[in-house]
Amino acid sequence: MAWWLRSPGISATSPAYLASNGDVGNRAHEMTETIIGVRPAIRVKKTAVASASPLPAAAKALYDALHGMDEKTRDSLLDATLTATGIVTYIGRDIHGLPSFRLSDTEGGKCYVHACLASASEYGCVKVGDTVTVQGTFHILSNDWGVTLKGSRIQG
Repeated sequence: MAWWLRSPGISATSPAYLASNGDVGNRAHEMTETIIGVRPAIRVKKTAVASASPLPAAAKALYDALHGMDEKTRDSLLDATLTATGIVTYIGRDIHGLPSFRLSDTEGGKCYVHACLASASEYGCVKVGDTVTVQGTFHILSNDWGVTLKGSRIQG
């Protein structure tokens, strides 16, 4: 079925239309004809996932959930705000010199979340072995570094 476009056609009462074969037409069809239909159109603006993410907050569960997603779904979460809770296993600068710490599900365990902090002042009085919750924007997922959250801030 063909449908009307907003573009002008050959006259004020005969706008352009999209024909059923995909061509744009502008012949003398009047708007009152029923052989051409109307198709609603909307513009969808993509926004980041809200901080009330359906993803789990526990460090290992977040890591596992992201690894279980297909690449397209995971890519749609880039720059989304995520929250992670875990045990601090490392505090210091990352390979880029940014203040950071790593979270695991066990003391001294594998890193599941790498939180790059917004600033060194975010360290506060956090020490290795503490359980903390951070919120940051999803940056990358790797097997070595876990889920990297940039611009992270300690919650609570």
